Amino acid sequence: MGILETLKGFWKKRSMENPATPLSAPDDWLLDLAGGSTSSGINVNPQSAMTYAPVYRAINIISQDVAKLPLVVYRRNGEGKDKATAHPAYRVLRYQTSSTMSAFEFKSTLTADALLYGSGFAAIMRNEAGTATELIPLSPGATQEVWKGDVRSYTTVINNKEEKLTAENVLHIRALYGLGIVELARESIGLGMAAELYGAIFFKNNARPSAVLEHPGHLDNDARDNLRRSWEAMHGQISNSHRVAILEEGMVLKPFASTNKDSEWNDTRMLEVRNIASWFGIPPHMLADNTRTSYNSLESENQAYLDSSLDPWLVTWETECRAKLLTVSQQQRDTHFVEFNRNALVRANMEARGAYYNLAIQGGWMSRDEIRGRENLYPIPGEGGSTFMVPLNMGPASVAPVADQEGEEMGEREAARAVLLHDTLKRMVKRVCHQAQKAAKKPETFKTWMAQGMIDENRAVVLDALTPALDLLEISGDRSSLMLEFFYSLKDQFMELTNYRKSDQPMHGILYENTDEIINEVGGQLTYRWMKESNNGN
Repeated sequence: MGILETLKGFWKKRSMENPATPLSAPDDWLLDLAGGSTSSGINVNPQSAMTYAPVYRAINIISQDVAKLPLVVYRRNGEGKDKATAHPAYRVLRYQTSSTMSAFEFKSTLTADALLYGSGFAAIMRNEAGTATELIPLSPGATQEVWKGDVRSYTTVINNKEEKLTAENVLHIRALYGLGIVELARESIGLGMAAELYGAIFFKNNARPSAVLEHPGHLDNDARDNLRRSWEAMHGQISNSHRVAILEEGMVLKPFASTNKDSEWNDTRMLEVRNIASWFGIPPHMLADNTRTSYNSLESENQAYLDSSLDPWLVTWETECRAKLLTVSQQQRDTHFVEFNRNALVRANMEARGAYYNLAIQGGWMSRDEIRGRENLYPIPGEGGSTFMVPLNMGPASVAPVADQEGEEMGEREAARAVLLHDTLKRMVKRVCHQAQKAAKKPETFKTWMAQGMIDENRAVVLDALTPALDLLEISGDRSSLMLEFFYSLKDQFMELTNYRKSDQPMHGILYENTDEIINEVGGQLTYRWMKESNNGN
């Protein structure tokens, strides 16, 4: 059995959802992580910590926020960038890291490992040409980083056999100093778990404090034990609430009164939630603690989370993927790079971003192309998009030469034509994508629809919608080639998603999830190419 098959088999074995590996008989790697006792008396390790709601929620938030962002390989194009869809690492990072794991699950797993254990590891499987073809997660408890002088390597244990891997074949997502938060925050987590256990026992005992049964006579040991057991069996469970107690032989029940310490139990639990939020660097309201959060402070807290807590993890991923998944030549010449699309995090705040960009353009400290680059859009063809705009009321209008004023007017007209074309293309792409979602519900005829039905159903409508914009661009003659370019660009996008999806993933669902990306990709590419052709023709 090769190392690839061994790693795949171990990953399935590692899964806590695998019934072949019950928690009552864990593997050696889990026993090695038994954790340590805390001052509160609670044993804390990565597995037990995940049963504590604030820890689970914090790790789930950070790991899935990282995982949901598209991680893309780009190729530099002058001052812009293009998606390097032909690069071998593009598919691995964007869609499917292996035959058994999606890119979302992979990023979520390694980030959670780094949070819990201090490091997330994955073996990089390469073909004979040295190209990365798959990424297989390794158990963080069974994998170690080894240094011999300046040479770094890794060892991992798979099926009780030690395997050695070179550094270039291991993707290593490392926390600060390689220390997991569970190890550092063991006392805080233990205290929170102890408070939770206290509450569970409290309610197990019918949510009442302990009590004393006074008997007027003398009871021997057996009688006392029998009395205690019978009382607890009758009144000690929450299901026995409000049952009538019958006291015999002159016995008297004297419950202990609740103390101020009992009433502070809930405060202790909320304090520990805030402590856990502090350890993970996330706002307390994300862990359901809204006691100190006002509506006005939510936006600033969320932005601080993105900047100070989440973004360092994104940079860690980008740096490690660049070092391990790009060739030496690509790194040295800086022709390619790996980057998250961070705009996916702030899609809901479009109004604030629009106002910010508007101020930037009017203030003259950002160009329209710079803003389009931040939004992962293509530059405006020509030089109009790179022009810095300054309001005329900021200085004498006569200072600007007439030729410059005419040039600015021409640039503005060109930009307006580009916006019209881009908006129309996006509307038409969206129309076809929605039809594709319906067609994909019948997988047996979907490829036939892509080959001909897509064109037959939409050609006339798309041509009518694009004609005004094409007339403004002064693109005359037979436009059949433009229509074919439009539909073939969409077909390429659909085919790419079809080829890389899992067998159990419905195609119409994949199309629904990627519609926005297809709209921006096809709309941006065609606008750029057609505007460039128009400028060259003129």
